Amino acid sequence: MTINSMLGVNGSSSLFGSSDIFGSTSSSSSTSGGFSLADYASIRNGSYGKLTKAYYSKKNAEEAEGEEKTEKVSAEKRTVSSASSLRAAASALRDNKSLFEKVTKKDSDGEETTDYDWDNISKKVQGFVDAFNEAYAAGSKSDASGSYRGALSMVQKSAANKNLLSSVGITIGEDGKLSLNKDKLKESNINDLKTLFSGNGSFVDSIDSSASQIVNSSTAMAQKLYGANGSYTGIGGTAMDTTV
Repeated sequence: MTINSMLGVNGSSSLFGSSDIFGSTSSSSSTSGGFSLADYASIRNGSYGKLTKAYYSKKNAEEAEGEEKTEKVSAEKRTVSSASSLRAAASALRDNKSLFEKVTKKDSDGEETTDYDWDNISKKVQGFVDAFNEAYAAGSKSDASGSYRGALSMVQKSAANKNLLSSVGITIGEDGKLSLNKDKLKESNINDLKTLFSGNGSFVDSIDSSASQIVNSSTAMAQKLYGANGSYTGIGGTAMDTTV
């Protein structure tokens, strides 16, 4: 409301009352628009400006907090996604009973050869290595303590199997990530590969357990950040581990 809008048609201010036919002045606590003398005084002494500044400062802080929370939810969702991909890659090795069995193939001349499908084995092991590295990187940066512990356990399990992994062409870097030498893999002992990547209780099965922990913990953290009334359930489904 401007000062001009507070003035009557005769130029006198409605803020200070109006003169009646007897010349007396009746005080008025507010204008027809509900603007009080106290409001006017607040404008004059700067209180309104201070209140407005405080309001927008709080609002900006709340918006910044909301943006930060949204970024954290997105980060946990990416962690869930990468750990879920690791679980899928682990399953492609562990649950494929025929992967480490010999197959018979015919060449263009019709000649038959029997050997392991090294190209397919190599493809699936490489997929596991790539998924391992992504899940480890995401889990180690997660705000969910369960995901951090899951990532740490992945490195510990790799270190415990360092020699066997090396025998099939997989080395562990100083950053904890894995790398694969496909040529060495194709020359490795099939029994070593089975020990690492086939069946329950294998190395890959233990890594799947760690990945599951990351999925559950980061899902729970995302739900916590999203809010009690949110609808986020995560890629991996409802979290079982609520310790974050």
